[in-house]
Amino acid sequence: MSNAEELSRSVTNAYHQIYETSFEEDAIIDKLKKISKDIDSLISVDKSLEKVSNQLTELTYGLEDVSFQLRDYQDEIEFDPQRLDIIEERLRVINDLKRKYGDEIEDILTYCDGIKVELEEAEGMEVRKKGLEEDIKRLEEDYNNKAKSLSNKRQEVANLLEEKILKELKDLSMVQTKFKVNFEERSGFSGDGMDKVEFLIAPNPGSGLKPLAKIASGGELSRIMLALKTITAHIDDISTLVFDEIDTGIGGRVAKLIADKLLFLSRKHQLICITHLPQIACMADSHYLIMKKVVQEETETVIHPLTDNGRIRELARMLDGSLNDTTIDHAKELIGAADEKRRSYDKTSL
Repeated sequence: MSNAEELSRSVTNAYHQIYETSFEEDAIIDKLKKISKDIDSLISVDKSLEKVSNQLTELTYGLEDVSFQLRDYQDEIEFDPQRLDIIEERLRVINDLKRKYGDEIEDILTYCDGIKVELEEAEGMEVRKKGLEEDIKRLEEDYNNKAKSLSNKRQEVANLLEEKILKELKDLSMVQTKFKVNFEERSGFSGDGMDKVEFLIAPNPGSGLKPLAKIASGGELSRIMLALKTITAHIDDISTLVFDEIDTGIGGRVAKLIADKLLFLSRKHQLICITHLPQIACMADSHYLIMKKVVQEETETVIHPLTDNGRIRELARMLDGSLNDTTIDHAKELIGAADEKRRSYDKTSL
């Protein structure tokens, strides 16, 4: 198509030269016909020219046929500059695609099919994305509503918990202790809701409330944990509790109160207590003596399970450091009172 103009011009010129020229000049076929006529007039003079005449006739017919073919060819030539621009642009695009996606048209079409699938998926993804965004918005509203409801319930319970904890701490010789459940709003989402809850405590008069985990001593932590567990004993599903030297800094009546609370808890949990007070040790179902000894210049810690008699002797030693009839009788009285207390708790639980 890009050479259509030149083809048309050349073919038209050839056609006119052979068959149909201007008035000023005869066409080639007209000249041949004139020559053929002149030769034909000479045949009567010389018969040998007949062969030449026949050849001229055949040549004339052949040129006529060629001229008709050129005319038909010229009629079929299309020259449309606008269409040419369209085709050239299309060919440029195809060549660009070949450079990017394959040397053959089939390669380009295969790639096209693939990106059509991706496009459909992308369009579907927009729909899914919109649906997910709506789900997220709905879930956020649901989360916020439930988190707010949970927070309200927590704050209601926190007020009751503060009162009960302070009451229990008074029984555990922490009379002037302040206790508060502090709430802060948690950023983001959490399976625990919107609240960041922290226990604050001021164990001594004049001190401000500070985080329990940072300022409480080992003995204070044990007593606070004992108070919490006493309050939550009926709903707590922790199987084993360890109290390490919960008796630090106490004695007498307070030790008896702590022993009673430990016994109460032991009906719902397994308790392990490290203690130096006979009032607490006598409540145990099992008693182990922990001591250190040097073996071949090496210090070892050993544990001895105590028999009934061994337990009496150890409790007597814990009373005032000596073994005599008075301390042994006192130890027996402690064990007897503890056994009676356990039986009363067991009857109550039944």
